[in-house]
Amino acid sequence: MRHRVTTDPREHFVRTEEERRAENDRYVFERNKLTSQFEAELAAECRKAGIRSPGSGLLSSHVRTKHPELYAIVIEPYERRAKELQTQHNEQHDTLTKRLHTLATWASIRTVHNADPTVLGPPWIEFYTSHESDWHTQTAPRAYAEASVNARLWTVGYAEPRVPCVIMWDGPECKLYVAVEEDLDRRILYTRCYHEGVPVGEFMRRCWARAWNPRVLDPFLPAGLEDKLGLDYQGRDKHATAYQCARCKRLYEADQSSVFKHCECGFDLRPIHGDQEP
Repeated sequence: MRHRVTTDPREHFVRTEEERRAENDRYVFERNKLTSQFEAELAAECRKAGIRSPGSGLLSSHVRTKHPELYAIVIEPYERRAKELQTQHNEQHDTLTKRLHTLATWASIRTVHNADPTVLGPPWIEFYTSHESDWHTQTAPRAYAEASVNARLWTVGYAEPRVPCVIMWDGPECKLYVAVEEDLDRRILYTRCYHEGVPVGEFMRRCWARAWNPRVLDPFLPAGLEDKLGLDYQGRDKHATAYQCARCKRLYEADQSSVFKHCECGFDLRPIHGDQEP
């Protein structure tokens, strides 16, 4: 399929999406075709050996359990072909995904400013949703659902600061909306957020500053990461020394940022303690 030459990253992004979708469809088709060929050959070999099928769709599991030698002989070439198909698909899929990430970095995102946040609908497009039931194991599932959406909001702000965003509750669902011209802008923004994200240190600082456990939002964070990043469990820099007077240091060590936002000398204590808005 030939395309006209273009230098617009948005058009390249759409074409690459189509190529990746076509590659996924091709892989599913080839894999299903291979499965059908295997089942047909297995049925033929079973007829030769006088093995009867226990029922529709049960022959493969029956032969694998009761006649493993025959099953191994028949499936060996198909397993080899399936691995080749999987390898080819993974390589092509990874190449197209990397290209999408690169194009998302360069493609423009057309935002809509001055949109009324109280009226949901165009240009507001749903970007991310977190349901209370997703956090049912936590003491406050509603708070963690909102924390999950806020974390995604940070990612959007880091990837494209100019995108207007609004968080709304719809029953048990907390939703993040972005004001963009069309769904293509949402897809570009989503790919850019997935590729870039928020630096892990900044993510952990913002979570602890709001008394959110970052390991609930991301269970794969390694233990002891706070010490390596120099953070305490209030999102503060443990090595902060930018004090203007002795009283600044005493307030910091006494953890009085919730009472004293500024020192008498005028020094702002909030950036040290991490309780200001990121």
